[in-house]
Amino acid sequence: MIPFDTGLMSIDAHNCTRTSREGYIADEDYDSLPTLEKHLTKTDADQYEHYTRLRPGLYKHNMNGQDYALMIHDEYLKGDELIIKNRTDVFGIVNVVKKPIRPYILHRGYEYDEDNGVQLNYTCNDHLNIIVINGKSNLIMDHNEREQYFTHPAEIKSTSMLRASVINENGSHKEYLLNLKSYIKSIELNYTYNRNAVHDKLFLDSEQNKATYEYNIGMLRLTGFENFNEINNSEDPGMLIVSLEVPQMKNGSNLVCSHYITTSEELILSGGGYVNAVASSSSDHKIYFMTNRVLFNDHDSFKTNLIREYEAGHPVTLLYEYDKPKYQTIILNNYYIDLSFNKSWIKLGLYNGSPFVPDKQSNDFIIQLPENTEHIESDASIKAAYFYKHFRDWRV
Repeated sequence: MIPFDTGLMSIDAHNCTRTSREGYIADEDYDSLPTLEKHLTKTDADQYEHYTRLRPGLYKHNMNGQDYALMIHDEYLKGDELIIKNRTDVFGIVNVVKKPIRPYILHRGYEYDEDNGVQLNYTCNDHLNIIVINGKSNLIMDHNEREQYFTHPAEIKSTSMLRASVINENGSHKEYLLNLKSYIKSIELNYTYNRNAVHDKLFLDSEQNKATYEYNIGMLRLTGFENFNEINNSEDPGMLIVSLEVPQMKNGSNLVCSHYITTSEELILSGGGYVNAVASSSSDHKIYFMTNRVLFNDHDSFKTNLIREYEAGHPVTLLYEYDKPKYQTIILNNYYIDLSFNKSWIKLGLYNGSPFVPDKQSNDFIIQLPENTEHIESDASIKAAYFYKHFRDWRV
């Protein structure tokens, strides 16, 4: 029989750890985070906040002067609503099903160490609750050329796997492979004409056992059999201009192309020089291609060379912005990234390949790697936000 010790029970009851759920997000992502907007009429008798017409994703909301983040994996259509009673009672009603939602205290910015990565303070012996990752695409130039050109095109590589290192205060580390199951892409500032970057996003939520993708970028690989239209260029007959309808593309979209540099619609339609370039229309869902006739004399020659590039294994490829984001949510398996007590550092790095993926874990989303796996080199260009159980203090 275990003796009843009232003194021990008293100590246990009055000494406890106080924790909160908090998150850290980069300045530019903080500013661009959508806020909740009311679409339901609030009556005098209604004491709660109601929201509807919501897309999946992370939202910013102010309660009593404090910013909170709310992660939503569902689309709230007519009849669905998000209800906020107070900071401890937030839930959605989707298809007549109640879905609890946990608010996270939201902080602007985080500390970054070039050697160890992002510093997460006051961490518990727990795991990351949510990590939000911005997609990343790189334009890899062939033959060390500064710009892509049809005869020496670039290759577009996008994120589908990430390595993650988590380091504790003792210097020991755990290594993970994030097998993202999909490409998450970006159109970076240095590749755009209008200087406006855009990213796909991945919301990895271990608390709700879900991962939601927000696809803002589409990919187009040309085969040469598309329905191109030639445009009569009376301003500069030495340049061939063709257009292609892309129904899902945003008007005035940013573009990245493997074989052409990006320019403006005005430059192409005004015959502005001997530039081999692409541009999006500001008023229609279409892309313009402009090529010097020394390279392709006519419409048929242009299509023939597209076919040749496709059959050679390096098709003319474009990234473009969707008119409306697309969403996909999947259920996770093996989805924890562990943190250590009081302080942890995490760094992310791009990874292309499969040697680290054991056959039995090939379907897992997050794979913990063997202890002897080497540290990764952090990649500061990979933007992420981190949400976790936050150790505050001891309360006596």
